[in-house]
Amino acid sequence: MKILLITTPKEGECVEGATPAYLLYDFSNYPPLGLLAIAANVDSRHELEVLDTVTKNMSIAETVEYIKKAKPDLLGLSVASRRLYPMKAVTARIKEELPDTAIIVGGAHPNEFGMQTMELGTMDYVMSGYCELAFPQFIENLDKIRKGEASKEIMSEVPGLYYRLDGQIKFNPEDEKAQSLDHLPFPKRDLVDLNDYFTAADKERMTTMFTSRGCPYKCTFCDVTEKQYHYRSTKMIVDEMEYILSLGIKEIHIFDDTFNLNRKRVIEMCNEIIRRGVKVRWTARVRANPLDREMLLLMKKAGLSRLHAGIESLDPAALIAMKKQITLEHIKDFFALCKELKINTLCYMILGFPEETREYRETFFKTLKKLSPTYVFINVLYPLAKTKLYDDLVANGFYPRDLWDDFFRNPVPNFELPPMRTPELQKEVVELMDNVHKRFYLSPSFIIQDLRRNMNPKMLMRKAKMAMRLIFANTLQENANGSHHSSPFPAKTSAY
Repeated sequence: MKILLITTPKEGECVEGATPAYLLYDFSNYPPLGLLAIAANVDSRHELEVLDTVTKNMSIAETVEYIKKAKPDLLGLSVASRRLYPMKAVTARIKEELPDTAIIVGGAHPNEFGMQTMELGTMDYVMSGYCELAFPQFIENLDKIRKGEASKEIMSEVPGLYYRLDGQIKFNPEDEKAQSLDHLPFPKRDLVDLNDYFTAADKERMTTMFTSRGCPYKCTFCDVTEKQYHYRSTKMIVDEMEYILSLGIKEIHIFDDTFNLNRKRVIEMCNEIIRRGVKVRWTARVRANPLDREMLLLMKKAGLSRLHAGIESLDPAALIAMKKQITLEHIKDFFALCKELKINTLCYMILGFPEETREYRETFFKTLKKLSPTYVFINVLYPLAKTKLYDDLVANGFYPRDLWDDFFRNPVPNFELPPMRTPELQKEVVELMDNVHKRFYLSPSFIIQDLRRNMNPKMLMRKAKMAMRLIFANTLQENANGSHHSSPFPAKTSAY
């Protein structure tokens, strides 16, 4: 069979108002690891292609034309909730113009809203859960059906699959997720152009990898719903690092939800890297706690160059209310230790928590600078679906009904959930986000230090582009220009 797997184009995606475009699309571009992972075990007799429409900045129309020319037997799309409208637009067009092409949809959105996705009616199949093994099984069953060797009933064998049979939507329960992830294959990274992926903080070509999945913490704003912790063995982690290095990639970003959750596992991984003599630069997403000097020293010896830390707020009351389970002292100790050991940091922050005061916002930049982060990445608090933050807003009557559910059942272009704060406060918070980014990244001290860290000509061009966008950045105006379909059910004036 001819198989085409694509990322969903970003045209018409939700206007979240949480992350500015200059960070979302200019600071980094990560490979579609999910698609590359499910492709790994597909039998080589099939012709398989991966198209990253987001990286290629393709519109809905351009994506449709590409698919029409390719004429795949199977089209697979990976979709996050914010790109539900372009996914539906693409699949509706393909279903109309290529009726013999089977369509399957997976990704972060179907993992949580599989039935609603299937009920949109523009695809033949939806797959949820860990799909590295289920997807190749689905391919073989589909091939048998297309050849007339089996009936559609055999789709009942594929775990996590939604499909139609006799006019009804059927769902096969997902397989129980093992705690160990060692049975899953390495993503097939050679299916994409590895030169397309970067972060503005890295010196050379980079890629991402996972050493674990899931996060047991229950932060009120976070939409990570996998609360069980699944992990890979030290051997498998370092084996994949060696495989990545063989592709000519020198930098790896460990994309775990919480890399440092298990201290023993981190220590063992670092010792194995050192024992094998693997020369690799790597970064990881971590919490400010747990972390200690011995652990950090070993991580640096094993090639650690930067830590991405989800700090979220410097307001003690906000940290408690969001159930972050870290304190201001944890945060200060984390940055002090990284600074002492000369480990770069990227600090994720969120503005707009209800506990914030005007004084907090007025002193935010000064307080943030005292921590000496190498990079900052600031969002505005936004109520995502299936978070406690959003559920409480619905339960308390701020939103008159579940507006996300309305959107999931009837996706519209450029959907915008009404802000959870007054227009005046929303303006203040978004402008503060833009101004802090400008003051931080356009300061002479940052520019000089960053040039010393990285003189790669290609990366300098990307950073120059980002700087120009940042100089003229106005996220409020950009969101207003992009938003044409806010919810028809208005919220109250303010949740706080």
